[in-house]
Amino acid sequence: MINSLFRHPRSTINFYLNEYRLLNFMIVGGIGYIINMAIYYPLTLVFSSEVTFLGSHFYLPPFLISTYIATTANYFMNKAWTFKDKEKYSQSYLRYLSSCLTTVIGDIILLYIFVDFGHLRSILAAALAILIMFMSRYIIVKRWVWQDPRDNTEKEGGKEQDITSKKRL
Repeated sequence: MINSLFRHPRSTINFYLNEYRLLNFMIVGGIGYIINMAIYYPLTLVFSSEVTFLGSHFYLPPFLISTYIATTANYFMNKAWTFKDKEKYSQSYLRYLSSCLTTVIGDIILLYIFVDFGHLRSILAAALAILIMFMSRYIIVKRWVWQDPRDNTEKEGGKEQDITSKKRL
């Protein structure tokens, strides 16, 4: 089987894209990251001259706006590609947004620490915060938004049994 994967690069790529959702999620996340940074930078220029908070530039509102737009784009890309076979188990866009809200809180905390204590530029700090929170975002989205209830347990004769998707016919 391994030899056949290396002989046919197209089937190898399809195998990894379909078998390992993390790779798909990383690609979608990379696109979302580019969207986020492409929107965040111009917004920081606008907000830096217009908005100050406690005597310093207020860099969090642009981050929240760009993150919301990137998260929305990621939802639709993940729905169409990463979790397309689990679309019927999707719990809606609002559930996706609320799951990402938990990681955005982590992003904001890291952004604040990197800018105010690490003295990094807000653009670099935002990029690092997003990258650091990536895996937790993947785990939350995979387990809470696109969760197939049959993946964990199935009721059989009044009992719950652990059944993985590989054991099910």
